Amino acid sequence: MSETNNKSLAEYLLDVTLYLPIGILQVLEDQIPKLIDRGETVVTNRISNARIIGEFAFNMGEKQLKEVGAYLSKQLQDRVESRLGVAKPGKSANSTSSFDTNLTEAKTTPSSAKSAKQKKPTSTSSVNPTVPTPDLHIPDYNELSASQVVRRLSGLSIEELKVVYDYEIANRNRQTIINRIYQLTE
Repeated sequence: MSETNNKSLAEYLLDVTLYLPIGILQVLEDQIPKLIDRGETVVTNRISNARIIGEFAFNMGEKQLKEVGAYLSKQLQDRVESRLGVAKPGKSANSTSSFDTNLTEAKTTPSSAKSAKQKKPTSTSSVNPTVPTPDLHIPDYNELSASQVVRRLSGLSIEELKVVYDYEIANRNRQTIINRIYQLTE
């Protein structure tokens, strides 16, 4: 038989109402600091792991975003150059795109703009002083903001857009202007 059957009802009630709560309080008194420490350790570890995972994800996302941005920028530049018929260094001048064929061999790009195309700008905010300014068909071009230039591009011919594109790539390399030239040549 069990121990509760050997005890009288009065002893059992005494155990449950008096001794059990005292025993629980004694155990809790001994165990509470350990439980607090254990809970703090678990929470601290989870926060630390979450922080590490978050930093890793952020760094990877930033790296991938830069890679995608560079890739898209290169793709856009290639598309604009192909639409304008700009010869890439390493390709022969005789290889023509469909855009060049439709343009009936537009050879109006000044040689200074072609040589400037080979150089990458060292600063994104200043004009390359070694490159003479060709006739860009936009008055005060170097003093205008990108948004002001973009508004004036739609009135230019394909040949004039090509000159502006070459000059922009060689100097300030403003993506807003390059993107708009791409849109106008579609």
